[in-house]
Amino acid sequence: DKGIFLLVRTSNPDAAELQDSKNGEGETLSERVARFIRENESSLLGECGISALGAVVGATRPEEAKALRKLMPKSLFLVPGFGAQGGGAADALAGAISGSGVSKRGVIINSSRGIFALEDMNSLSKEEFQSQIAKRAEEQKIALAK
Repeated sequence: DKGIFLLVRTSNPDAAELQDSKNGEGETLSERVARFIRENESSLLGECGISALGAVVGATRPEEAKALRKLMPKSLFLVPGFGAQGGGAADALAGAISGSGVSKRGVIINSSRGIFALEDMNSLSKEEFQSQIAKRAEEQKIALAK
């Protein structure tokens, strides 16, 4: 019924200053939070096998998303950074759960500015605005389905 997402690796460039900081054992803050999630994800498993304890893992660092998926195999990933922040479809899907014949599972991909930020927004009629938003959303849906 309910869940929570913890910030593990966000998509903004300045995040690295904090998230890459290491403790005395050489473990980054992102790795520590991922380990915490891994240690607790099984206690919140749903019927689908995915935990209600999720992780925010940005699309702008796909190799890290793959590594973090190995650390948190049962967690849902909330994926910002697709579209306007520079993450492509393959980047956004890098942390998806693979196997069992199911692809692109275990991720919720967010794209706000990539859909809603239109250069000429103020000059558009309501109908034109809605049409462009629908077109962008469909383009992103198609890109993610490939």
